[in-house]
Order: sequence, then structure tokens, then C-alpha cells
Amino acid sequence: MIPILSYSQKGIYQNSNQEIIGIVDSILILGNTKTKAFIILREIKIYPGDTLTQLIIDETKNRLYSLQLFNSVDIFTYPKEKNHYDVIIQVNERWFIYPVPIFGIKDHDWKKLYYGIALLNTNFRGMNEKIYLFGNLGYEPSLQIFYRTPNLTLFQGGFLEFTLSLSKAENRSINVPVITKNFNIKNYNTYISLGKRLNLHQDIWMNFGYQILEVDKEFSTATLNKSGIDYFPILGLGYRYDTRDLNDFTMSGTFFNYQLKKFGFFQKNINYSKNYFDLRKYIPIIKQITFAFRNYLVLSHGKKIPSYNLNHLGYSEKIRGHFSKIFEGENIINASAELRILIIEPKYINIDFIPIPEFNTWKFGIATVLFADAGKVWDNKDQFRWTNLIKGYGFGVNFILPYHLVFRIEYGLNEKKQSEFIFDLYSSF
Repeated sequence: MIPILSYSQKGIYQNSNQEIIGIVDSILILGNTKTKAFIILREIKIYPGDTLTQLIIDETKNRLYSLQLFNSVDIFTYPKEKNHYDVIIQVNERWFIYPVPIFGIKDHDWKKLYYGIALLNTNFRGMNEKIYLFGNLGYEPSLQIFYRTPNLTLFQGGFLEFTLSLSKAENRSINVPVITKNFNIKNYNTYISLGKRLNLHQDIWMNFGYQILEVDKEFSTATLNKSGIDYFPILGLGYRYDTRDLNDFTMSGTFFNYQLKKFGFFQKNINYSKNYFDLRKYIPIIKQITFAFRNYLVLSHGKKIPSYNLNHLGYSEKIRGHFSKIFEGENIINASAELRILIIEPKYINIDFIPIPEFNTWKFGIATVLFADAGKVWDNKDQFRWTNLIKGYGFGVNFILPYHLVFRIEYGLNEKKQSEFIFDLYSSF
């Protein structure tokens, strides 16, 4: 019998330490009972006639897992003559159509709990199309419909997204004039995005949306129109470059995202724009140790930026050491650096007592993290200076969990040596 050489879930070639394995003769995909084969094939870096290396295998496994269609991905090679191999890709599919209870926290704040239910189809027609219907109560109740197809036939590599949402958001501004008590903002949104996948790592897109925001008349100073209702179109452009190994807890690769959004056209009161920059780099030092950093920047342009679209440190963007303190301004810069050390490399565990195959494969790993954060917000009327940065540093333990969750327990200190414990459900970046 000719042995089949296996590549474990953690991407280690078990039979040899050699980097170059051989020449690919053919590719066989197993386990994709619902997912179309072309969805898998267009994500991989293995082609017949190519030289097969361990790096290519690792990247292929990570890209397929990051689709969030599979509980696990295995790659095997079947030796043939003259150093040629057949490549076997074995996937374990998730359950794609199901209602799911919604429970979570917003802005990394456990006081902002929300709950509800969603009806999901994460692999509509077996072509990685997404259809979501969300409804949640608790903090900032909302209703949303979302559809995405990565298979737009208008042009090669095209994708389309559509979103319609209704929500009641809490005021986030800490400096709205005259207002001394909290209030809610009714928010009506619709977005259509049209984009193109340039290659495995690059996307470009443009989107058009329309937004209506409404507050009670007594809080009308929170809007740009005196009526308490702002309504305006939004035009956006974007570019993304992504070579991360995994998008839940990344240990190597680069991520860069740029967006330009223009709010309002031919309107006297509403006419401003925002530029968003997000750069992340993950540099492996030695096996299981990575140095990672992130730079996030938002620049606003226009005579008047409304209070509901100001930038903040303390909500989705955080400085550990000042985790719950709010800082507000028209512009924001935030930088983070981490030393990530895998203590238990992520593995896939079969939970035998769960009879449903789509739910009995779980991912688990543990990492320790040393971190340092710094950032600030400022207004356009103020000249930016590299002074008065808000700073924090510390260490923590990250538990890498199924379904792309990361539970973080961290201890942070700020520049005044004030300390805090941080509990969060997502990777820092």
C-alpha cells in the first residue's frame, strides 16, 4: 500500500522537514457536500504542474478556514512516481442554514449587552453567498437584512453587497451643546456595494448609501438640520490588501484597508468627508512567537462634522489602560503593538457526544500577549502634535475558540500607573 502523507490541522508536515515536497499532478476535494468546488479552488494556491511546498499548503489551509464555511480543513498528498503527488483537500462543512440566538457586547463593554435572533444562510446555493436577517433587543435594538454574493457575473471577480437596516442608537457624543441627558438616535440605512476581486489578496469597491437620522426635537442640536432630522446620500470608495494567515487570531501576514466616504451632496448643512486608514502587520520571530502592530487613522474634512459621526477612543477603538474612558474628536490616531506567544497552538477537537457533524469539531488554543497602545483624538481647528498621547500597556491571555471567537483576559496600566482588568470576546486586532 502506498502511504498517504498527511498535513496536520496546525500546518506541520509530519513526515519530513523538507520545504519542497514535489510536483502536483491533480487535486481532489472531499467533504464539500454543499459547497461548490469552484468556491474552494479559487481560494487555493495549489495547481496541477506546480511545485508543492509546505508554505503553500499552510497558506491554502488558512485561506480555506478563513472562508468561515468549514469547521476544519485537512490537506493530504498521495505519492506517485517521480516525486509527483495527488493533493487531497478534506473539509468538514459547517451547518449553513439555521436560526441562531444573538448575544454579545458592543464597544467591548459588558454593560452594553444585546440579545435577539438571526436567520442565517452562510452558503446560499453552495456558492459562499450570505443572506442574513438580524433582529436584536437590549442595547441599541436593531433590525437588519444583509446579502452578499462574491460571484457577480457582470465582470470577472465581481461582488455585490446590499444592506437595509433600522436601529435605535444611543448618543455617543460627550460634547453635544446644551444637552445634559442621554438620548437616542433613530437610524435608517441602506447600502449597495459593487466591487472587484483583483486577486487572492486585493479587493476594490465603491458603494452608495442613503441615511436618515432622527432625534426628538428637544435634542435637535445633535443634528446638522434644525428640524432634528438629517438625511443625506453617502458615496464611498475602498481598497483592501490582505495576506493574513487567519483572520481570528493572526500570526503572520499584512492587512491594509483604505476607505473614502463622502457624506451629503448639494446640501447646505451636510457636506463633509472622512478618510479611513487601517494598517496591520504580523511578523513571525520564531515558531509560535509573532510581533504584531497596527496603525489606525481617520481624518475628517468639512466645515461641520456632526456629533453622531465624530471619532472616539473608548468605544470600538480602545486604549488598554483607558479601556472605558471616552475621548472625542473629529480625527483619530490609534497605534498598538503586541508580542504574541502561542502556548497551545490552535488544534481541532472532535466532540464525540455531539451527534451533528457540523457542530462537533471545535477549535481551541491559548496564547499569551504583551501589549502597548497609544493614541489621541483632535479637532480640525487644532494643530496635531505628538504630545498628550493616551497610553497603556500590559499583558494577557487569549483563548482561541470555535467560530472565530477569541476570549481575552488582560491586565492593563496607563501612563499614570492606574490599572484595570479587561475581559473581551474578540482579538484586539
